[in-house]
Formats: sequence, structure tokens, C-alpha cells
Amino acid sequence: MGRFDRSERDPLEGLRQLAGDRRSGASEIFQRALDLLIDSARLGLPKESVLEEVKTLSASHPEMVPLLNLAFAMKSLRGWPAGAAGRLEALREHVRSARFRAAEVAAEQMKGVRRVVTLSWSSTAFEALRRAALSGSLREIVVSQSLPLGEGLQTAKRLASLPVSVRVIPDSAIPSHVGEADAGLVGADAVLGDGSLVNKVGTLSMALACDAFGVPLVVTTDLLKVDVWGRFRRPETSSCEGLPEPPEGVELECPIFEVVPARYVSIYATEGGPIQPSEVVDRARRLIRSLVGG
Repeated sequence: MGRFDRSERDPLEGLRQLAGDRRSGASEIFQRALDLLIDSARLGLPKESVLEEVKTLSASHPEMVPLLNLAFAMKSLRGWPAGAAGRLEALREHVRSARFRAAEVAAEQMKGVRRVVTLSWSSTAFEALRRAALSGSLREIVVSQSLPLGEGLQTAKRLASLPVSVRVIPDSAIPSHVGEADAGLVGADAVLGDGSLVNKVGTLSMALACDAFGVPLVVTTDLLKVDVWGRFRRPETSSCEGLPEPPEGVELECPIFEVVPARYVSIYATEGGPIQPSEVVDRARRLIRSLVGG
């Protein structure tokens, strides 16, 4: 393995910069981290130094489950550096295709569905809806506005180009619209060790409504968002953007994430196929080990 040339960009410095990145999303940071790890292996950098930077990176973004999984996977990565680059490249290729495969599985789960309710923004959920609209029986998509932040408007805008009816509703109307739908579909910010779901506020009310009306709740996600080692820490982030100011003397609280118990999730649509909540952690652990050799 070639000797590290300081004239090239230092992959360790790149990992340090990612640790301070507060603007990029989890997927972008994760894929950039993989690129830097591949560079580190190719350059023959000491595994201990690389692992230390990966631990710092994951600790800096405790809400980004793929980074937590990456830190633990690095510990058991075999054959550093000679055999590691190939395994990391395989992981990178998996990441690039996983979202589309998960979306394909979710679209398959919605065969026969004419009306679906969704919320917030998820690139995987959007791709699943796009596929279902173009190839299935889907005729109407109801999108919750998803306050605070209102990401549902972004979803609705993108869906508007599809050959389906798209409607935006206030978050408080989710339950009544679920009662008239054939399915609920959401993405995932994280999946916890007991199979429960972490996602945008409003998902729990959708899940409870789906349970009450006997409507399936499909969650589409790639398996690297599963908290395999139980290290996820839900961010305390909040934002009241888009909401009216409260009366004087009244405090406005606006959490962004919430947990949906596993019993309310009908199926996880993943790149590994449809998976029951009780089985999702085991499947994710096996996938990671198969990719990195741990």
C-alpha cells in the first residue's frame, strides 16, 4: 500500500471536518465518510487513527444511525488496510442502491392501494410513491403539511408532476383522512432496537389512526438506519418555524421527532425485502457483518 502523500488531502482531516458539519444530511455525511475511509485504507493510514476519527464523527452526530453503525463496523473490519478498501467499496455500492431497492419493495407493498396518506419528506418514500403512481392502481396521495418546518409541502410539490391527485391537509386532519385511505406510508429517521420507529412529529398520530381503522402502515427505509448496537440518542432539536406566536406568557414547544412503538408498524419495506419489526434488527446486523466481514 502506498505511502501517504501530504500533498493529497488528508482523509483524517476530512473526517474531522465532517464531525463539525451541521448543514448536511445523514446520507450525504455517511457517503462522504465512506469515501474518506476508502482513501484511508488505500493510503495505508493506521487503523487506530482512522477508527478514532470515526468514533468522534459518530459521537458528533448521535442522531445519525448510519454513522453509529459505521463506527461499530470499523472495529471489526478485517484485513486493514489491504482487504478493507474492497469491503468499504462494497458497502458504498450497497448504500447507493439501497434506497431505490427499499422504494421498490414499498411500491410492491402498495399494490392495489388507491389512496395513501403520507407526511414530511423522505426521498425513499417519495420514490416509492412515484413508482406506485406510475405502475400501480394509486390514484390519490394525501400529504400532511408536517409542521413545524412544513416538509410535507416539498413532498406535495414533487408529487404534483405525477398522474395522481395530490392533496395537502393540516396535521390535525391526519386521523380522519387515514380512515378513508388504503394505506399509510412514511420514511424513517431511525429504527430502534425493539423495532420501534423514530420519525417526524405526526407519525404517531398517523400510526394510531392506522391501527384504529385497520389500515396498514408501511415504513420504507434502508437497513443502515437500524440502530443495531443501541447507541442512538434522539436529538432534542426543536423548531417552531411556520407556527403562530403564542400569547404573552405562554411557552410554545415544538419537538420535531417522536417514537412510534413497533406494534403500530405493519411492515418495514427495506432493500432486503419486507421485514417484520421484530426481525429488523437481526436482519440489519447480518447485513452489516456480511458487508464488512465482522
